[in-house]
Amino acid sequence: MVAVVGRGYLAPLGFTIVTLVLGNVVGATGWGKWFPWSIVPLFAGVAGPRADTLAEHSIALLALTFVAGCGATIWRVRYADTR
Repeated sequence: MVAVVGRGYLAPLGFTIVTLVLGNVVGATGWGKWFPWSIVPLFAGVAGPRADTLAEHSIALLALTFVAGCGATIWRVRYADTR
C-alpha cells in the first residue's frame, strides 16, 4: 500500500526501515506479540527471546494485517483515478 500511494521506491523503503526499528523496540518491551511487525522477528529470535510457538491472537493479528493491506491496496489501485 505504501508503494502504491507513494508511487516510487523511497516511501516503501522508509516504511520498511521504520517498521523494522519499531518491531525490534516493541519486541524488546514485551508487547511484540501484539505488534504485527514484531511477531515474525520474535518467532525467529531476532527481537528478543525466541518464541517457540505463536499464540492464536498473534496469528489472527498477522492475518488481519495481511487482509487489510491487500484490501487497501486493491481498493487504491481500483479507485485511484476516479477522482
